[in-house]
Amino acid sequence: MDKENAQFFVKLYSILYWVLAGLMLLGGVLLLAGSAWIASIAQKAISDAATNPGFKAPPFPLTATLFIIIGVALLCMAVFYFFVGLGIWKHMFWARIAALILSILGIFSFPFGTLIGGFAIYLFGFDKYGIAWFKKSAKN
Repeated sequence: MDKENAQFFVKLYSILYWVLAGLMLLGGVLLLAGSAWIASIAQKAISDAATNPGFKAPPFPLTATLFIIIGVALLCMAVFYFFVGLGIWKHMFWARIAALILSILGIFSFPFGTLIGGFAIYLFGFDKYGIAWFKKSAKN
């Protein structure tokens, strides 16, 4: 790959990380909002169970807690992906390492994660021009 293409793909991966961060942010917010909705359903089910002895309350509080945990995890990952994208955009050396790790993990998301992650591993790990963009910032 030549120097201009490497720069283009480095910028493209930065934008991709920002898009993923936005999707994770949206998913986290939706899960947190969904947990509030599930908690309100659970409250109604518990009050119905108190008035009707034969009615068994569903395990909604556990589901709401799980939604909250996953939602908070997605929000934390969104922040991480945003800063990795920013680091890649600014050619920070640590962002190259983080992108390599995330790309290795992304290999297991068949089929798109495998293609995108595999190319990112090549770009950030083996391509001489892709690596050269990050060596500049490692000296600073």
